[in-house]
Amino acid sequence: MRIAVITNMPRDHQVEFLGAISKEPACDIHVFFLCRLTHGRQWAEHLEPDFPHTFVPMLPVHNAVYLNFGLLPALRRFKPDLVILGQYANVAMQMTMYYASMARVPWVLWTEPAGVKYSDKPLLKSERTRLWLRRLALLPPRRWAREIWAISDLAQQQYSDMTEAPCHRLDYYSDLSRFLAIKREGFEHPVRFLCSGSLSFRKGIDLVAEAVRRLAEAKIAFTITFMGDGPLLSDVEDLRNDFPDQVSIAGFKEIAEVAGVLAQHDVLVTPSRYDGWGMVVPEALAAGMPVVATNAMGAASEMVDTGVNGHLIEALSSDALFRAMLALAKNPGAIFAMGLEARRTAKQFSAEVGARRFAALAQSACEPP
Repeated sequence: MRIAVITNMPRDHQVEFLGAISKEPACDIHVFFLCRLTHGRQWAEHLEPDFPHTFVPMLPVHNAVYLNFGLLPALRRFKPDLVILGQYANVAMQMTMYYASMARVPWVLWTEPAGVKYSDKPLLKSERTRLWLRRLALLPPRRWAREIWAISDLAQQQYSDMTEAPCHRLDYYSDLSRFLAIKREGFEHPVRFLCSGSLSFRKGIDLVAEAVRRLAEAKIAFTITFMGDGPLLSDVEDLRNDFPDQVSIAGFKEIAEVAGVLAQHDVLVTPSRYDGWGMVVPEALAAGMPVVATNAMGAASEMVDTGVNGHLIEALSSDALFRAMLALAKNPGAIFAMGLEARRTAKQFSAEVGARRFAALAQSACEPP
């Protein structure tokens, strides 16, 4: 079956997953990328796709808004049996939904939950306007999508409530081999926490800072590294100045450098107020790191089991974060065993596992309703 996949940009984990899908005998895929790098992304190094793909010419309008007038002609030339769209809130995606519906080509929306909470820089300031436009953009999936492929339990519940189309789970998968290859041994040193991601309010950096301050003032033995950049960098620098023996800042890292940083740490801390998925979670688990994360993260809700491979805590609670970090800092001997369980969990999210599920769902979506 000929499958057109339309997505924003070639993020490494997505390129790995799509590469595995392209090797499935039943899947003749062609991926249409709408841009090379979306607004606000810092990555300079990218994994080159090794599967059939097209970078559709892009006309920038404003920051995250851009137009791709060449997409529909390219789709018509490809003549897909199935179209898969990676999001709904994009002009080209909307045009494709209407075009495919009128052309009677079955299409699937493969998506995280609708609406990004706690956005640092929302495109529109008016919440009322954003809600109105979201309802308008979600009209085609509600009426005409053949299926919804939801990324996380929250997305599945949300779309099941808004549409009668079948709603299946298909999370993000990737090549985790470089993380699984990291060697872990029991240790006697103080626990080395890592906080990875944008240094922003949405990522809960203020909550981490508060928990770290409490741990340091309680004379708990630990260190923490902040890997990333963002609007709360100055707050993290203040924290480092107050506790230079415990706090360090690694700054922004290219994707190829991440595994090396994870190898030097024991526990990932990522208390996001919201994350549709959060690729750092399966990567850290694959690296043998217990994960402290919130139930507002799709990946954490699916993968983290408190006391088994980490701690799943309530979002917005710095106290819950403090208690989880304190429990691990006081019992470092448990971290190695939790890391083994973490790796067992991560192996269920390899690119090969996901590719087989993708192929099965695509075959089902191509069948007449």
